[in-house]
Amino acid sequence: MIFVGAACFGTIAVLLRYGTVRRRIIDQVSENGYGIYFYHYPVVLWLQYALLGIAFAAIAKGLVVLIGALSLSLAASILTNRILSTAGPILNKAGYSI
Repeated sequence: MIFVGAACFGTIAVLLRYGTVRRRIIDQVSENGYGIYFYHYPVVLWLQYALLGIAFAAIAKGLVVLIGALSLSLAASILTNRILSTAGPILNKAGYSI
């Protein structure tokens, strides 16, 4: 019980000390978290199906799916945000609301 409390406070202390550096990729993932969540399921299914016939080790396939799903879901989320931010003013002039 004491160890769990110390580990929690220790983790918070380490993050407060060393977690102040901003990284561009982490900011992108943070800003597009819902979009990544929204797009990841079909992307994961597609990648797993695409790797079904390839003779790789399971850990290699898992890493390919993890990296591919994160990058493709992030790209889809960024693209969707850009399309909606571009189309927003056009649709607002036409009387529609997003």
